[in-house]
Amino acid sequence: MSSTDQELGLQLPGDFPHRNYLKVWNLARRFQSDDAARIECNRQFGGAWNAVAYRFLLCSEADEASAKLIANHTGSIDHAIRAKLANNLFMFFVAGQATVESLAYAAHAMPAIFAYTGFCINTVEERRNVNLKLAGKQLTKAFHSLAIGSSLTCLATDRLYMRWEGLRNLLAHRLHPGEAIYVSAGGSPVADRHLYERLETPGPKGSAAHVEDVEINGKTTQQFRWWLTQKLAGLFAEVAELAEVLFGSLPDPP
Repeated sequence: MSSTDQELGLQLPGDFPHRNYLKVWNLARRFQSDDAARIECNRQFGGAWNAVAYRFLLCSEADEASAKLIANHTGSIDHAIRAKLANNLFMFFVAGQATVESLAYAAHAMPAIFAYTGFCINTVEERRNVNLKLAGKQLTKAFHSLAIGSSLTCLATDRLYMRWEGLRNLLAHRLHPGEAIYVSAGGSPVADRHLYERLETPGPKGSAAHVEDVEINGKTTQQFRWWLTQKLAGLFAEVAELAEVLFGSLPDPP
């Protein structure tokens, strides 16, 4: 199910946390300046906050396309369908991680608009260095009474997020994992099982790698998507609190 946000001009899924996402936009629109550096920082923020919605939309489309393919092709799946499923899985994990990374970049760019120390994004290298850990660290230092900094720091070492990140890196940089197919042979019939077996992704620093089968079925991406939407709901509310601190005292635009 989806709903239209007239302010965005996008048809976004119903599980996207619209209210606080739009609240951040409406507060940020109050910013006005003639200073070129501040204008550029504001442009960086706007591009990242747009990307949050765009990447989530792509992630949700990949999730829904995967579920539809699996529902329409029970039993043996031919090579062409497996390729489509693999590509949907690739898009899902890449776009889902990009949603989170864009949010972190947007949150980091907001104080940069007001020239807060520790939030430099003036060069390509400075922009490339922004990640969850850096944004979390700097936001905690500058806005210790707000939750967004600690939330981003904790998210960077969240086990499920690290699993997501590991799967994304595996699919994007190294390989398409081999697929194992288990079928019933006699006895009571059971559904065929399609697995990416023993996918290994990094665990928290100092701990063993995470090794687990990923079963390819209608719930493969849905479970990760549910986790992502729950995280986004909390993070959007916390970014809105940051936006209120930074933009809240500015007058509404004419």
